[in-house]
Amino acid sequence: MNANKTAALKKRTVIDLVASGIIGAAAAVAGIVFLFKYADGAPKQYLTNAVYSIALAAEVLLLCLILIHVRIKGTPFTKTVIWILRIMAVILFLTGCMPSFVEVSSDPSSFAVSTTFGFQNFLVFGLGAVIGVISEIFVYGRELQEDNDLIA
Repeated sequence: MNANKTAALKKRTVIDLVASGIIGAAAAVAGIVFLFKYADGAPKQYLTNAVYSIALAAEVLLLCLILIHVRIKGTPFTKTVIWILRIMAVILFLTGCMPSFVEVSSDPSSFAVSTTFGFQNFLVFGLGAVIGVISEIFVYGRELQEDNDLIA
């Protein structure tokens, strides 16, 4: 890679890292706040929100690790990136297993808790599948990168 492309890559990754770091930190803080509120007796929706917020934080922070790795190595086609992508896919699959809780109160003294497994869960499963497929594409890209490095 020539010097101009390397400098442009490093500049873009810094901007992406800062933005992703802010989003990841905000999601982690939100997840922790939701957990504390749930532990304090808040409705069960707070538990669902906490799990999704913490999963989002994990995904974005893993994405930051990928960006750091690409910045250091200069290529995304490495075993480390592939493993991080696979971890991201597993986190999304596990998060998709979390049902949504909804509390409905008919009067101040009673309420019912309903659990749902709906489109939101299938969307998260689908995103996990997409990340999993992308990790397999990166395996192929790594093989091509290795062949290219041998030729050059």
